[in-house]
Formats: sequence, C-alpha cells, structure tokens
Amino acid sequence: MKTLINTAIIAAFMFVVSVPFVAAQDELHKGEFFAGYTFQRTSNDYLELLADEGANLRNGNGFNVAGTYNFTRYLGAKGEFGWVRGSKSIEGFDLKMTETSFMGGIQVKDNKVEGSKMRPFAHVLMGMNRVTVPGVFGKGGPLDGGFGGGAPEDVSKTKFTMAIGGGIDYRVSDRMSIRAIQVDYKPTFTGDDFIETMTGLRFSFGIVIN
Repeated sequence: MKTLINTAIIAAFMFVVSVPFVAAQDELHKGEFFAGYTFQRTSNDYLELLADEGANLRNGNGFNVAGTYNFTRYLGAKGEFGWVRGSKSIEGFDLKMTETSFMGGIQVKDNKVEGSKMRPFAHVLMGMNRVTVPGVFGKGGPLDGGFGGGAPEDVSKTKFTMAIGGGIDYRVSDRMSIRAIQVDYKPTFTGDDFIETMTGLRFSFGIVIN
C-alpha cells in the first residue's frame, strides 16, 4: 500500500509539473505566413554615364511572401520569396530591372498567443537574388553598339544577397496580424565591373496568418 501511495504521489507531482509546460507549448504559435506589398529603393553602381543621368537610383514595386517555423517562443527559421520591378527612362530608352530573390534565415519575435498586440520582430536572411537587366545592355543592344540585326538580349545574373531588418506586427486576433511596417537593408553583391553592388532599402506591409 505504501508503494502504491508513493507511486500515486509521484504521478500526481509529475502531472502538476507537466500541465503548465504543455499549456505553455499550446500557447505558442508554431508558425506564421506573411504576404504583402513591397516598395524598394535601390542604388546601383552603374557606369558613370548612366549615374550622371540619375539611373543609379531606382524605385521598384512588387511583393514578398514568407513562412516561419518557430522553434521556441522567441526564435524561428524563416524562408522568403520576393519579386520587385523598377524602371527608368533615359535618353529614350525605357530601362527596366527585375529582381527575384530567395532567402532564408532566422527571425526573432515573441510568438506567444496571449500578450501584447504590438509584436516587434527582427530577422537576418541570406540567399540568392536573380537580376534581369534590359536588352539595351545586352548583346546587340544600343549600349553594345548594335542597332539592328535582331532583338537585343536581356541579361540575367544570380548573385548573393541579404536582408537585415525588422518591423512591427499588430495582432487583430489569435490567428491574424497586420504587418504595419517592415524595413530591410538589402545589399546584392554582384562582383561585376558593370554593376558592382546594388544596395536596396525595402519597405513592406501586409497580412500575417498564424
């Protein structure tokens, strides 16, 4: 009987200890999905001729979507896809540049279900950025010395990129938040003599689903 009582006491103690732990786990959002609009201001190291015309600064519009899996209350693994297109008219040429990025990294945020409605977050992402520049730069284009003999070729290159930033989410329910603002510093390292580095400042807002 004494052994049975001791066993019951131990079982009761383990139950009491484990309940808060299980409850705490249930109170955390294990993941989130974000989709929203993006505005990006990019500075490009163009040839001096184009820089003098103001082409080294370019505004772009697009979107980004991201998914995050939360390992703990404050730490999660994040993956992101982004697309931005910008244009500039110079000397009769409509210059367009498209960026498509795939990045992954770490996000820091309070993922508890209950609590403050304002949820600041920060992240560091790394990945690849595919940049497509118009045919005026490519083979057969005007800047290549060609004015005929077939359509000029667009040039696409995939290079290393990063996004370092954060923002604020406003919780409207247990499963939905509004991302009021997200700001990222987004450099792309091309290693190219023509466009050496593209430095982007990216602003986003949208909806977060938990």
